[in-house]
Amino acid sequence: MTGKNAFITVVLIGVAACLAADLAPTAGPVAGGPPSAAPAWLLALPETSPASRFDHAMAYDSARGRVVLFGGDSGNGSFGDTWEWNGAAWINKTPAAGPSSRAGHAMAYDSARGRVTMAGAGNGLLVDTWVWDGTAWVEKTPPASPIWRFYNAMAYDSARERLVLFGGVGDLSDLSDTWEWDGSAWVERMPASSPSARYGHAMAYDSARGRVVLFGGFNNETNAYLGDTWEWDGTTWIEATPATAGPSARIWTAMAYDSARRRVVLFGGADATGGLGDTWEWDGRKWVQRSPVTSPASRSEHAMAYDTGRGRIVLFGGYGGAVSRLGDTWEWDGRNWAEKTPATGAPCGGDLDGDGVCDEDDDCPHSILTPSVVLGYGTGSEEGTCDSGVANPLLAFCVPVEKFEPSSCIGGPGCTIADDIELCKSLASDCKEWQRCVDLLAKALEDPSAQSGNPRHAIQKCAHTICK
Repeated sequence: MTGKNAFITVVLIGVAACLAADLAPTAGPVAGGPPSAAPAWLLALPETSPASRFDHAMAYDSARGRVVLFGGDSGNGSFGDTWEWNGAAWINKTPAAGPSSRAGHAMAYDSARGRVTMAGAGNGLLVDTWVWDGTAWVEKTPPASPIWRFYNAMAYDSARERLVLFGGVGDLSDLSDTWEWDGSAWVERMPASSPSARYGHAMAYDSARGRVVLFGGFNNETNAYLGDTWEWDGTTWIEATPATAGPSARIWTAMAYDSARRRVVLFGGADATGGLGDTWEWDGRKWVQRSPVTSPASRSEHAMAYDTGRGRIVLFGGYGGAVSRLGDTWEWDGRNWAEKTPATGAPCGGDLDGDGVCDEDDDCPHSILTPSVVLGYGTGSEEGTCDSGVANPLLAFCVPVEKFEPSSCIGGPGCTIADDIELCKSLASDCKEWQRCVDLLAKALEDPSAQSGNPRHAIQKCAHTICK
C-alpha cells in the first residue's frame, strides 16, 4: 500500500471512529404494522442518520439553523434520542438527561424563547413539557397541564407567541381540547367552535395569514378517517371551505409551512387502503395537488419541518407498510422532492478545531459545496461561514475566532490560509483537479514540520464529500 493510500485509509478509519412499547390506540388504524422479523445479521455502517423509525417528531430551530428530531418507534420499542439536521448531515446529540423514550408526541419551535418545545406521549397522568436549547433538555413544571395523550398535534403561533396544542388519544377517548403554552404555563381555551375529537392529525402555522392550520386525523367513536381543514385565529376554530377539492381523508399525515412561498405543504399519510404518497399545498383558500418528478415513497407517521435558512421542507422516516420502517431524508424546494444522502461520519470528521471534543463546532456544512464555488470567507452561508466562527472552506471545518491561528495552515511552514485557498482555487476546475489539490496538500502534511493531524481529517472529509 502506498504512503498516500495508507494515509487516506487511516484517516477514513479515524473519521468513522469519531462517530415505551408501541403506543397504538386500541381501535381504529394500527400504527406501525406487525413486529419485525426474527434477528438476523446486519451490515454495520458508520452512524450517519437516525435509525429507521416512525411516530417521531421534528421542529426547526431558526436561531441555530437546525432541524431537531426526537424519539419515535422502531416497531419493537420507542426511541429517546435527539438528532439535528444541518442541511448536510444528521448530528447525534447526546444530552446528559432528557425526556423518556416515546412515540406519537408533538414538537414545535418557540421562537420568542428560542426553545424547541415537546409535549405528549410521556409517562404520567398529565402531559409532560420539555424544552431543548441545543445542548440540554429541561422539563418544565407548569401549575396545570393537559391530561395525558399521544398522537396530538402542535404548532407555534409566532404573532401571539403561543404554542397551540389540539386533540390526540387520551386514556379513555379521543380528545378535542385546545391548549396554549406561553413558555411557563398551559391554558385551556374554550372556543365557540372546534374540530371534532381526533388523533393522528397534522398542524402547521401560516405566518403570513396568522392562522394555525389543521387537517385530517381519525375518530375512534365514528371509526372515520377525517379530511376536513380548520384554522385557529387565536380565539376560535373556523372550518375552511376550500375552493377546490383537497386531500382525501387520512390519518398520520405531516404538514409544514413554507414561509418563502406562503404555502402549507402536506405529504402522505394513510387511509383504509394503506400509505399515501401525494403532495398538496394550502394557500388559505384552496388545496392544490402538486406533481413532482420525484417523490418519497408512500408512507405515514413521518415528520416534516421547514428549514427557513435554506428554504427547504425536510422530511424524515415514517412507516412504509408491512415491516417497512423508513430512515430516509428528503427535501422539498417548492417544485420537487430530492432525497438527501447525509454526510458520512456525522457529526464531524474528527476533532477539527482541536478542543478535544468531537462536536457540532467541528461541523461546517455550508463550506462543503462544489469545486465551482468561490473558496473565500464571508458572512453568508453561501460563502462558507460557520456558526460563531471562521470557516476555512478548503478544510471544511469551523475554527472559533479566538482559536484561529495562521500558523495552523495546512500547506506547510510559513504558509497562510490565503495561500492555500488560492492554490485550490487555481486547481478546482473539476472533481479530478480538486482531488489533485487535496493530494498535494496531504503530501505537504506528511512533512514532519507540518502542523497537527487534525487538518488531515478535514482534508479527507472535504475530498470524500465533494468527490464521492
